[in-house]
Amino acid sequence: MLFTGPSAAGKTTIAEAWASGRSARTAYFDHDQARFIVRAGYVSRTAARANESLREEGDRQWLLSVAVCEAMAETYVDWGYDFALSAFRPPGEWMDCWRRLDQLNPLIVVLLPSLEVLISRDASRTGRAHVGEENIRRSLRYDWPAWRADARALVVDNSELSVAQVAEMVESELVAKHG
Repeated sequence: MLFTGPSAAGKTTIAEAWASGRSARTAYFDHDQARFIVRAGYVSRTAARANESLREEGDRQWLLSVAVCEAMAETYVDWGYDFALSAFRPPGEWMDCWRRLDQLNPLIVVLLPSLEVLISRDASRTGRAHVGEENIRRSLRYDWPAWRADARALVVDNSELSVAQVAEMVESELVAKHG
């Protein structure tokens, strides 16, 4: 299971709630946790955009964290667990990102709340989780609705839905598609 969407869409909150509320053995991981393992020398995507000399290292750290997430997903699935991953993963391809995850044929939950909701949610965040309005607007430049063309995807406007409502919707979709 992959939970994705623009910054502040609720990926982490909903993925963790869905994984925690299931009766089936389910592991959960957040792509940001893998990104933030790097302590000394960490390069944020924002810093890499602002300073071209950091771009290569920022991309490399992003790809490394993707590889960590994919390895975790493969391992848990191989051992008989369901696996929920929250990650910023726009539609399309970039540097072979997420290819190994795609081979697991996950259900992809795309969370697409309104811009106003994204900005409001981000305003309540602190630390690295707070990305700012400019980054939220930048994250919306990706063609998120294009996921509707992917049979694996469930696109949800979670602007006015509770976390529990979205988690229930995801579980129902999983049962309908995978039994």
